[in-house]
Amino acid sequence: MELNPVLNNILMSIYKEAKLKRYEYITPELLLYGILQYEEGKIIIKAVGGNIPSMMDNIEEFFKQQIEIVDVDEPKQSFSFKNIMERAIWHTASAQKDVLDIGDVLVSILD
Repeated sequence: MELNPVLNNILMSIYKEAKLKRYEYITPELLLYGILQYEEGKIIIKAVGGNIPSMMDNIEEFFKQQIEIVDVDEPKQSFSFKNIMERAIWHTASAQKDVLDIGDVLVSILD
């Protein structure tokens, strides 16, 4: 199974952001925030009635209040992030798809 190029870009960007901001963990919130940075993610969220600006504001507020800044060399994947990605892979495989994409990850987040 391979990653959709956009999803790959999202994962790379959230890793870089977590490292740059010195987050100890890559979290589901950071993943969702990353998805909301890309047009493909915005289209899906809007299609199901999501309010992108409100979601972005809420996630940014979460980062300010809940994410601890630490001195680490590399951010780790949180258990919840790993769980989401594993469920997304399972979802993709059960749908007999060869490519994991943003939609699969969003389904997993909502699961």
